[in-house]
Amino acid sequence: TKGLLPLPDMATADCRRIPFNNGLLDPITRTLTPITPDNALTWCLPYAYDPAADCPTIKAWLRQAVSAEDSEDSDNPDDLVEFIRAWFAALLTGRADLQVFLHLLGPGKTGKGTLIRLAEALIGSRNATVTNLRNLETNRFETAALYRKRLVAITDSGKYGGSIDVFKALTGQDPLRLERKHQQQGATFIFDG
Repeated sequence: TKGLLPLPDMATADCRRIPFNNGLLDPITRTLTPITPDNALTWCLPYAYDPAADCPTIKAWLRQAVSAEDSEDSDNPDDLVEFIRAWFAALLTGRADLQVFLHLLGPGKTGKGTLIRLAEALIGSRNATVTNLRNLETNRFETAALYRKRLVAITDSGKYGGSIDVFKALTGQDPLRLERKHQQQGATFIFDG
């Protein structure tokens, strides 16, 4: 109504495509197609797709971060790196249907914050937000910050001992209330990050 093009019908759109600045990437075929009004999505990664890109520094850091001296004998660093890479792939392709979350646990200076910053850099700061369990569960306006985000980093979960109903709804693809200050309430949304 204000000169904007209509968004595509999400029931027919291929939601697994990854929107880069230079096109939509099909993660299965690795083909990049131009963005058009018929296939545009409501979010985009903040960089262009480059099939020749490599990240040896990040790969080396991941391997070092999961190779802790006090790790259990059964922890294979290569398996842990592949697990984190699979989680990043699920983040990029919007696999909320998996209904999983990544819980980082450990002492300080072990790479938890670095991994969160890496995930935010991967998905783009416009597509991410940070909260904590106390605010998520007790602040009725907090879920509005999650609307249309792909990544929610919940920090300091160990310091909260109350209900986790909103967190369960968030990870379980249940409707969340979309309440904003000084606006008529009543809308809901399903977090798809």
